[in-house]
Amino acid sequence: MPPPAAPVPPPAPGPAAYTPPPTGNYVAPPPASGGSQTNGMAVAALVLGILTFVCLGPVAGILAIIFGILGMKKANETGTGKGMSIAGIVLGAVGTVATIVIVIALVAAGNSVKNNVQDAFGPVSTSDYSLTTDTCKIDQYGSVTFSGTIKNTASKDLGINIVGEIRNAKTNVLLSTENDYVSTTKGDTVQWSLDTYISNPVDITCKVTEVNNWFN
Repeated sequence: MPPPAAPVPPPAPGPAAYTPPPTGNYVAPPPASGGSQTNGMAVAALVLGILTFVCLGPVAGILAIIFGILGMKKANETGTGKGMSIAGIVLGAVGTVATIVIVIALVAAGNSVKNNVQDAFGPVSTSDYSLTTDTCKIDQYGSVTFSGTIKNTASKDLGINIVGEIRNAKTNVLLSTENDYVSTTKGDTVQWSLDTYISNPVDITCKVTEVNNWFN
């Protein structure tokens, strides 16, 4: 009986079959997105909201509110920036209101300071005094006497600073400016005097130019 035949080994694999490239125009797929989209409107709203408190005031505040609203609409489409948009709107609104309140307070404070300064050093109300000029003369040596009285018609005691001018009667040139402080009680009449010396005696005219408060 003949021996069994040896098994025949499978044929060695040959080279892969050649596949021709596809014909026609080939369009590559778009690259995968690397991250979430940025909401520029929301970022702008947040930055402007911060600037409302730093330097730009209501200008930045109003813009922050506008960009915040636009950022909210963008966030509804992209899903990003809603928090920054809300923060920008809040900061812009609060900063704008705060700035307006501060400006109003400063103006009110400035008016109060102005009134206090006028009460202390500004002109005395004409209803608070009655002033007369009794003497305006110059002697041969240039000694000037310019005097009169002032009556306190206010409801309180007053410190008053009286300012007057001495001028050349012919040319109206200013020769001297003098002042005198007088303290008056309610209803009191006191004497004031603006005396001076002029080196070249000439005919003169005298005039009281200011009647001012003095720490009233």
